[in-house]
Amino acid sequence: MKKLTSLLIALSLVLIAAASAEAAQTPALKLEEPEVFTPEWFQADNPEPIPGEPYLEFTFDTYTEDGENDYGPATFMMWEVFVRETAGHPFTLTRMDTYGYFWEEDDRYEYESFDGAVIWYDYFSDDPHWETVGRMPVQFCRGYGYIFYGTDAEGNELSFRLWVDLSSFME
Repeated sequence: MKKLTSLLIALSLVLIAAASAEAAQTPALKLEEPEVFTPEWFQADNPEPIPGEPYLEFTFDTYTEDGENDYGPATFMMWEVFVRETAGHPFTLTRMDTYGYFWEEDDRYEYESFDGAVIWYDYFSDDPHWETVGRMPVQFCRGYGYIFYGTDAEGNELSFRLWVDLSSFME
């Protein structure tokens, strides 16, 4: 009886260890971040969706709008980014980082980070999504890189990138 009990305990431990190892190996879609963020890094595709994990897809619109700045009348380039979870799995947005690239052949950028709670989420739409808007005077801006950070239902960290090309507005 002792041998049977010991065997059952050992078998249970092996099964628990195997299940734990499998759970630990479940991949989460998290970008490998470079030491220096470049427009080329943002322009690369996000990794392919992982079955059972949330996946974000992006659309954006760009346009101009006339208005006023500190120097008088100005034309502004505008962009709206729409972010949707498309795999049907819970995703909690925790942070959004933006990197603005203003010089045509320079990888220097302006960086800002936003808490996920300040990014507007449209609960009432037939197509729920997050939405963020950018606006600046038409000038020498190449584009904006975005990184969206969040977690899935199990608390695994995920991240996704997006490049908004504004080079057509450069003067």
